[in-house]
Amino acid sequence: MMVEAAWVAVEGHAYWKELFERLAVRVGKPKAIVALARKMLLVVWHVLTKQVADRVPVAEQVASKFLEWSWKLGRVNRAGLTSGAFIRRELHQLQLGQNVTAVSRGKRKFPIPLSKQFEQVVG
Repeated sequence: MMVEAAWVAVEGHAYWKELFERLAVRVGKPKAIVALARKMLLVVWHVLTKQVADRVPVAEQVASKFLEWSWKLGRVNRAGLTSGAFIRRELHQLQLGQNVTAVSRGKRKFPIPLSKQFEQVVG
């Protein structure tokens, strides 16, 4: 599973792609992808044991991913929460993005309630 995740990371993230390309030149693609999978597993282990999202997360990017996730889940699977309230709940759980008020997707902006407004909605 981690090797499959490593391939996805190589295709979609500049850091992992650059690391893979450097390793692949020296040890070949099969060994390079296994090395990346191991490194990713170490990252996952550190995230889970220290219970942190990232060393330097960009709250707006995280909120954007939560917006995509909220669309995939649909309102029923979000426990009736709007996309904005869902994003705020997830950001709140990560202790991230208290000042993020909207997520931009192309030319559109999707509002996110502030923490106090969120607590009134769900609390």
